[in-house]
Amino acid sequence: IASVIYLFIIAWLGFIGFRRTKNARDYMLAGRQIHPLVMALSYGATFISTSAIVGFGGAAGVFGMGLLWLTVLNIFCGIFLAFVFFGNRTRKMGLRLDAHTFPEFLPNVSTCKSPQQMFGALAKTYYATKKGLKAQDVCVVSIMPCTAKKYEANRPEMRSSGYKDVDYVLTTRELGTMIKQAGINFRNLEESHYDSLMGDSTGAGVIFGATGGVMEAALRTVYEIVNGREVPFKNLNILPVRGIEGVREATIKIEGCQPEWGFLEGVEVSCAVAHSLANAKKLMEAVKAGLVNYHFIEIMACPGGCLGGGGQPIPTSAEIRNKRSQAIYNEDAGLPLRKSHDNPEVKILYEEFLGAPNSHKAHTLLHTHYTPRKRY
Repeated sequence: IASVIYLFIIAWLGFIGFRRTKNARDYMLAGRQIHPLVMALSYGATFISTSAIVGFGGAAGVFGMGLLWLTVLNIFCGIFLAFVFFGNRTRKMGLRLDAHTFPEFLPNVSTCKSPQQMFGALAKTYYATKKGLKAQDVCVVSIMPCTAKKYEANRPEMRSSGYKDVDYVLTTRELGTMIKQAGINFRNLEESHYDSLMGDSTGAGVIFGATGGVMEAALRTVYEIVNGREVPFKNLNILPVRGIEGVREATIKIEGCQPEWGFLEGVEVSCAVAHSLANAKKLMEAVKAGLVNYHFIEIMACPGGCLGGGGQPIPTSAEIRNKRSQAIYNEDAGLPLRKSHDNPEVKILYEEFLGAPNSHKAHTLLHTHYTPRKRY
């Protein structure tokens, strides 16, 4: 009876914790509001009850009671010294690294959703309509190089279709495992095109996977819209924004504007690209301090961009990331269409469904919003 009551209490407490956990901070012990001394005692009691009593007790029973001196050493070095010398600094670091950095720049963040979420919203609206399907009957499975995409797909904002826009997310590594388990050899498969609708892509979409790729894709389109001609770089390759340096800068001067964009004549568009959060922090601190000024900033969390994402095949090294980057740019160079606005399926999408860029429907399906989080 006592065991049943104990299990019931544990299950009930777990359920309460589940209902009250709304963010990463809630997941911490007592929402990070517990006194450090109580947390230390709680950790020590939990840890020692398993390792010292069960682990060392069993080992002492096999190898002799002399091993029990390791228990004292473990408690002293593993717990006491750790909390005394590192506990306070670790706690402060945890608070400092909380996900609430530079909230004052939220108004400057692009409201465009990620490609994954744009596709999901369109698949359950535009695609479903064209195919005569109900949104609830369309299942969207996304293959992504980023493990964070699993979290993104579950965000409450990502339900523009009236349903969860992306139902499931698999990483490229997970897909690779499934392909191997199924015994599929890609070398033996016949080449074929993606299905339509929403099957055509451009080189601009391909280079999204490399650091600087989003910047380059946007510049290819914006420069041509404003100036009426292609960007002044050989073969559309905007080399200043490419590379593996942590932070890169580029400047493009706008000359010979179309009449409706005449107010931009002579403007030098200043751009910056950063990859990895350490470099992003350096860049944003410089912006905040007024040391630099940019019109356009691209930040990717992973080293090298999405090609170095946490869901990619492992191991990943600088050499491997460079090879992946080169493969991406080679693919871009070999495609007949290399600018986003030249994609025929995107043109049809706007003509038949979205209406025009920045229309109400486009904003509802393709854009999102951000909410600043207060420090607790």
